[in-house]
Amino acid sequence: MRINLIFVLLLLVISGCAGMRHMADDLAGTYYGYLPCVNCPGIYYELRLDPDMNYRETILYDGLMEEPVIREHRYRITRDSIITLRGNYGEERMNQFAIRNDRLEMLSPDGERIETGFPERYILTKERHEPSFPETTITGFRAFGHNPAWNLEMKFGEAVKFAVPSSNGFEFIAHQPEPEKSDDLSSVKYIAKAHNGEFHITIERGECIEDSGEMLPFRVHVAARRSHRESFRRFEGCGEYLGVHRLNDHWVLKEINDKPVEMPESKDHPTLLIDIPGNTIMGFGGCNSFSGGIELVNNRLVTGRITSTKKACIDTQHIEERFLGTISDKTLDYFIEDSMLILGDGITKLTFSRHP
Repeated sequence: MRINLIFVLLLLVISGCAGMRHMADDLAGTYYGYLPCVNCPGIYYELRLDPDMNYRETILYDGLMEEPVIREHRYRITRDSIITLRGNYGEERMNQFAIRNDRLEMLSPDGERIETGFPERYILTKERHEPSFPETTITGFRAFGHNPAWNLEMKFGEAVKFAVPSSNGFEFIAHQPEPEKSDDLSSVKYIAKAHNGEFHITIERGECIEDSGEMLPFRVHVAARRSHRESFRRFEGCGEYLGVHRLNDHWVLKEINDKPVEMPESKDHPTLLIDIPGNTIMGFGGCNSFSGGIELVNNRLVTGRITSTKKACIDTQHIEERFLGTISDKTLDYFIEDSMLILGDGITKLTFSRHP
């Protein structure tokens, strides 16, 4: 009887090993991802799994390293479809992954799912793709127009340049002046003075179709002259914020955790107006107006405590509480693509569209 039991156990072990080897054959290949990083734009990550249960991982911190770190060792697969990279342990090491069909999901060092507003950032696939996360190297605002051709470049906190590159054109470079904002932040004006002239810039929220057909989110008006004896020449065109300053816009809340926000017919959707240069946010929660402070820290949006009016609205109170609770006194990940903004605090994900 005891011999039979040992024989059964041996069969189970052999069949289990055979199953693991079969799974390793199916998993074999190279997986790619662009992972979140605390003090850099992101981490380029590659994990090659071989059928013989060996692995090779390649790690490159974007903007911080010129040469990647490469590690090789063996891996194992558990019955609950978890891959563990041997010889790769520690609080900051990527050492456990859950098998999700043809993808891998990175887990925390203790094997738990990573809580974030952006779970897709921790997914590895066999398709290499370029990251589309917030830029950190280029920030500011740019605009351009035609008839005659002109261009405007603003680097916040440093300088602003306006150029008309024609035969009778000119180029002005000045320190970036303080903005003059409208009450609802729908427009902002700058008056800049260079050594060879002055120019006034007005940026208005609103879709603008450039001559090439490209749609930009801001209309731009510039008045410029080379001396006080000249009349202002006026220029019109389209513009957009660059890098993290793309957050600097008016957004409408459309989804909470991928579920549409359904408002009563007589109620407007919640909105969020972000003013990066002014370090403030304001908006409408679905019932009350609100405002607060913000700061960009390590490529994340850090908000202060939100203050709001105190009107009671029973039919939209649950939406407002969820919305303001997510953005008040939080550190938020963000992602911008086309005219959509996603904010996440690790539990709740808010999806916005650009205000029309």
